[in-house]
Amino acid sequence: MTHTTNLPTTGAARNGATRELAKAYVRSKNASLLSDVDLFIDTVWDTAPMLNIRPEVPFGQFCDETNVGK
Repeated sequence: MTHTTNLPTTGAARNGATRELAKAYVRSKNASLLSDVDLFIDTVWDTAPMLNIRPEVPFGQFCDETNVGK
């Protein structure tokens, strides 16, 4: 197996994805426990670059698994 670092999940956020847009999105979907959701989003956006992961990838997974913070 060949290892590659050019995967679509790696690198910086793309297409203008920001923590502010993520927070606005969860609010538009009436997420519960907004202080916890905000903390999660801040943690993802702060930590993902250190791991070379695009922050919108784990955020998207969060939205899918929680039905957008509910």
